[in-house]
Amino acid sequence: MLATRLHRKPLQSTRKYLKGEYIHHQGDAMERVLVIQSGMVSFSVTLEDGRRQITGIQCRGAVIGNTAGVVTSAPEIQALTDVTAHSLSHRDFSHCVAFRKDLLDLAERTIKAQRMHITLLGCGLANERIAAFLLSLLHCEHDTETSDGATVTIPMEGVDVGNYLGMKRETLSRTLGELDKGGLITRQEGERNTVSLDNLEKLYELAGFTAEGRESIFVM
Repeated sequence: MLATRLHRKPLQSTRKYLKGEYIHHQGDAMERVLVIQSGMVSFSVTLEDGRRQITGIQCRGAVIGNTAGVVTSAPEIQALTDVTAHSLSHRDFSHCVAFRKDLLDLAERTIKAQRMHITLLGCGLANERIAAFLLSLLHCEHDTETSDGATVTIPMEGVDVGNYLGMKRETLSRTLGELDKGGLITRQEGERNTVSLDNLEKLYELAGFTAEGRESIFVM
């Protein structure tokens, strides 16, 4: 993984961000490349009328910034959890020739995830969107193969999850309740953002993830 390789390189410095901290403000120039080592971040844009739309969520291994060496503006980026990231100048990053295959693999996974998210928003039912979201969090939080009963922590408030998945907060809450009653998940008492995934096969089926494609699941 790119973040692992960078850990051994002297070219980078390590940056730490606390949960809720803004890593980048919309419209500002992004002058360095960040590679997420741990944690999770969200991307969002604020429209002219003040409405905010969450456009993406990424975790470890994600590359943030223009890797071609061009200083460009970027959307708002916020730490959803405590985040550790490698920070490199465009020049230093461009010299890391060994990372090119990693970048191509990452780009392919990112494009697949974006296509999946667009498809779910356009065609997916509420339960299908939520199943895909929970499984994406699972693969983000766990490095190894997991089994029924694995837990995930939803890193956002319900209104933001609904914003991201294209549904009202009430629809989100109702659908989570239906998945709970159906035995697919369990929401922890007193910790509503902690969810146990009790039937992974059914969740994968509901989300439309094939057995061959599960290893390449990337946060959307």
